[in-house]
Amino acid sequence: MTPENKHEIYQRAGLTNRLGFGQTPALIVVDMQIAFTVPEESPLAGNLDAEIISINRLIAAARSQAVPIIFTAIEFDPVQQADGGLWVKKCQRFVS
Repeated sequence: MTPENKHEIYQRAGLTNRLGFGQTPALIVVDMQIAFTVPEESPLAGNLDAEIISINRLIAAARSQAVPIIFTAIEFDPVQQADGGLWVKKCQRFVS
């Protein structure tokens, strides 16, 4: 059996209209927090120095043009862990 081409699937489903990029750009910075970026602070972290430099350039450019910037991060109450979602199940070492 040959796998279907995703373009053929989209064509058949009527999902071929282009939407464009919208009218208002935004910058979304995902999970650039100490737990992932500072190896001395967390065993989950890696050396992301080059990525941090690039992201800081993007942030500066966005700010200079008044482009909205959205930062996301994993966060939950270590006592009431219900808001931790799957992260609590995935990473038991860092939660009680």
